[in-house]
Amino acid sequence: MQYNYNNNYNYTVLSPQQQNLLILNNKKRNIRRTLSGIGFAVFAAELIFQVLYTFILLFLELTGVSDNEFFNDNYLAITELFHGTVLFTALFVIGVIYCGLSNTKLSSVIKFEKVKKSNLILYVMLGLAIGYFGNILTTILLSNLEAIGITSNLDNTVGPYNNLGFLIMTLVTAVVPAFAEEFLFRGVILGKLRKYGDTFAILSSSLLFALMHANLVQIPFAFVGGVFFAFLTVKTNSLLPAMIIHFINNLSSCILQYIEDNLSDYVINFSSILIFAIIFALGVFAFIILSIKDKKLFSINNEADEAKEFMLKEKFKFFFSNVGTVLAIVLLILETLKTTNFSTGL
Repeated sequence: MQYNYNNNYNYTVLSPQQQNLLILNNKKRNIRRTLSGIGFAVFAAELIFQVLYTFILLFLELTGVSDNEFFNDNYLAITELFHGTVLFTALFVIGVIYCGLSNTKLSSVIKFEKVKKSNLILYVMLGLAIGYFGNILTTILLSNLEAIGITSNLDNTVGPYNNLGFLIMTLVTAVVPAFAEEFLFRGVILGKLRKYGDTFAILSSSLLFALMHANLVQIPFAFVGGVFFAFLTVKTNSLLPAMIIHFINNLSSCILQYIEDNLSDYVINFSSILIFAIIFALGVFAFIILSIKDKKLFSINNEADEAKEFMLKEKFKFFFSNVGTVLAIVLLILETLKTTNFSTGL
């Protein structure tokens, strides 16, 4: 039996309906509090990254370091190195701080359970194919946006000019995201949200992951990839498969960029078609084998959901209606707009 305490030092016996309503309201507050905390964490990570990176570039310019011949010859490599260092620091530090403030043990959200090697290989093959599918969706979306005058001004033509640049580009593009982004989004955030159902945790963490890329070129791909990375993490209870796929996928982008900068158009086109064909074929093969081995391959278990009383759409209402998440989304949208062109002529 539950009681309600009032200021007159009296206790009022609550009816079963009142008790259920009180429990429901407490659950709502807990969900909103958790989502707001995660939103603030993402907001802080993005803000720290932008401030630190801007400060470093400004410091290099004011101190005259940017005028140095070595710096000019290796401008891309050096700035990318700072970019990767700041990104890793922001995501990792904020993830640890959030866990500390929310009394969350890292071991409860960062999991590396053993995954069967044969399954791991198949997951990687399937993940790379899904990554290419995400790239196709991105191309389609950008083409449609361009038709109505919306384009990205993100410069994708700049590539590593020398071996040092290629090595650093690989470190920043492939290694850092595979560790830092997976740690925060598929580790801390996904792990924290799983108590509200795996479906909600997968979709909401992937949405934040996509928006944090803050440009039209990467957001669609990041969402598709994020959903699969999160699903795989839930399925295997391990960050390892997502980290490996994330690393290989980004590494392939570095290699393709290197090919485009150093080889002929014929070799570039041939290589792109060949790589796509191989990855697509391996992905189909992996999907077939995994489906045979696991009849419930893409099923998600939401039995551990502590908020079963709320439908998925209600949980997303909580997601979009708390201070932390709203601040994070607004900041990320503003960052995205900085890399977006809107045509004034119709």
